Amino acid sequence: MIELITLPLAGMADRVRGGYPEGRDKWIKYLAMATIGPCLALQITSEPKLILMSIIAAFLTMWRQDNGWRGRWVLRGASMYNAWKAARWGLIASLSMMPLVYFERGFLVYLLAFPLGAILAQMIAIRLPAMNVFDLRNAWPWSELIELPIIGLIANILGRII
Repeated sequence: MIELITLPLAGMADRVRGGYPEGRDKWIKYLAMATIGPCLALQITSEPKLILMSIIAAFLTMWRQDNGWRGRWVLRGASMYNAWKAARWGLIASLSMMPLVYFERGFLVYLLAFPLGAILAQMIAIRLPAMNVFDLRNAWPWSELIELPIIGLIANILGRII
């Protein structure tokens, strides 16, 4: 049950990592990044050592510059080209979780969950309305809020199926 509670937390942490609220202290961004790894790890394991190790994986994953592909689909909408860019980012991002596979094979699901989740988040985010809460002014911040919960949910489901 705790794993499903952590999914919205991962989304809110990614939104904070992405720049919300404007003018926040830099340490808050790093705290948010440190929150993301355990939220994703809990979808696969409850082993404390792996959850702690996932913090390093999250820093490697979230220390990314995704302005290129996000900026394109925010401005132009979804397309196959932009979906490929999202999937490519997802595959690259999943690689930081792969050292955890040495200890728990269940983390392999992230090889599929990250690319698929990035594409789904893109497709959903462009259809969501602007909102003041969390400064969700367009698809970009929406995708920050929903991408990791979608990725975590896919990993959770795949982990139960496989």
